[in-house]
Amino acid sequence: MIKLYTTLFLLAISSALTAQSTVATSPLFDTTTNSTWTHVFTAVKTSDSSSGEAQTIVINVTTLPAGGANYRVYKTTANGGDYFGNAQALALGENTITVSGVSFDRAVKIQVNSGDIEFDAISVNDGSDALDVATSPLFNTGPNATWTHVINAALTTDGASSQATQNMVINVTTLPSSGANYRVYKTTANGSDFFGTVQALALGENTITVGGVSFDRAVKIQVSTGNIEFDNITLNSSANTVVLSHQTSSLFDQGTNSTYPNVFTAAVIADGASSQAEQTISIYVNELPPSGGAYRVYKTTANGSNFFGTAQALTLGQNTITVAGVSFNRTVKVQFGDNIKYDALSLNGSSVLSLDKMDNSSMTLYPNPVADMLSVSGIDNVASIKVYSIVGALIKEVKNTNTIDVSSLSTGLHIIEVNNGQKQMGKFIKK
Repeated sequence: MIKLYTTLFLLAISSALTAQSTVATSPLFDTTTNSTWTHVFTAVKTSDSSSGEAQTIVINVTTLPAGGANYRVYKTTANGGDYFGNAQALALGENTITVSGVSFDRAVKIQVNSGDIEFDAISVNDGSDALDVATSPLFNTGPNATWTHVINAALTTDGASSQATQNMVINVTTLPSSGANYRVYKTTANGSDFFGTVQALALGENTITVGGVSFDRAVKIQVSTGNIEFDNITLNSSANTVVLSHQTSSLFDQGTNSTYPNVFTAAVIADGASSQAEQTISIYVNELPPSGGAYRVYKTTANGSNFFGTAQALTLGQNTITVAGVSFNRTVKVQFGDNIKYDALSLNGSSVLSLDKMDNSSMTLYPNPVADMLSVSGIDNVASIKVYSIVGALIKEVKNTNTIDVSSLSTGLHIIEVNNGQKQMGKFIKK
């Protein structure tokens, strides 16, 4: 059983993507708040290692609205500013949009002025080093018409190694116009079949983590189409276990209770309506201290009082903590004991950002909560400031400044990374 794939396949693969979709209904395009440029396609993010390279986006348009349709290029500049290119007309057939390379990290997006554009293929940097799932020797034929292809991460016959955490990373270069999904299959302790929830694949790097267990098992990743192109796939290339502690994980704040010193914030009042929704926190525990580990739920009530739930024991493996929805804005936190090791954490079905936390005792964020301008003090020679959502999406980046305008961010909790040669992490609440 091969345990590490690092493949740049030198094969010329031509994709036959026949499924037709409109911009408005395609999961590849996001809706904007701009009434002229209504939808946007993200070619590359600042956090992508290849973001400085030339970007070539190819879209095959099958139908245009009666008045035609335009696109323009958006990209971030070296100083973190915004650049908008001139409007260009889209044509029926293949449209190739090229954005030149630069020497800095940047975001590149394509904005269009209509959701009624129909297309049947779109690709980013589609070159001779890409392979599609249907022809890749790494994928086998899937079990049914819905899940057409499968890759084996571990087999029961692998013995002890099948029990370990399985971590697969796939860099997707092209998706069908209707998108593509994956789900995890694994066998349970009694030999039964378990199928995980359906998850959407995205262009760029996708990380799929399956927590470790104490028995031999099979783990497979099933995908919904063979028309997914990728240029790199790795399995178990690095260790991901983190010690649950406010000192070692950026996901946890230091609490005031010595029994529950590590606090994970699921929702805050400033999140508004989303704070009222049911909150589901899942954590996969690899190791517990000899005395065991526990957690309790904290939430605010309708009249603003504090509520602390009863202590609950953590177990090895998957732990799911559900806090029922309410009809008022509230804060929800989960308080944990110390020295608990975990390798996966998700909030409401999305994996949360898990960057190791550097020593940030010298860093201060103010004001916090913040409405518009957030300042960083206690750090000199700041090279960059990055703001992430709690689920790890890079939202904004500025360079060579100690302040960042967060007025356009959604209300609620965000994570900030300040880099002056050493990365330091923090959290703030946008009002």
